[in-house]
Amino acid sequence: MVLLAFMNDVLESVQAGMGVLQLETIPHRAFPCIRTAFEAAQQALVLVTQEDYAFVGAKAWVYYCRRDKNWLALAKPEGSGIQSKQDAEDWFEAKLQDIANLWDSVSNGQEN
Repeated sequence: MVLLAFMNDVLESVQAGMGVLQLETIPHRAFPCIRTAFEAAQQALVLVTQEDYAFVGAKAWVYYCRRDKNWLALAKPEGSGIQSKQDAEDWFEAKLQDIANLWDSVSNGQEN
């Protein structure tokens, strides 16, 4: 069912992108549609090639949070509450705890 949904996203997003490309004044607006199709295809590929799809998804989530942590430590964007490298590290640790709590709530204590 999930694979069918991903493939439907690919098809519909490509169709929408092709429709936008027909509009000669704004063909660049097709990019988000094509990007959505690409990302759905990536998800479908992971779904059919990975034995533990949920675990691979969690690893990807942690990877992107780690990347965001590094950016936050450098950029310290106004209004983010991040003023130091330690603040960014604390933010990251809180995000890890969030995913651990979520994982535990849906996996009945498997603690992968």
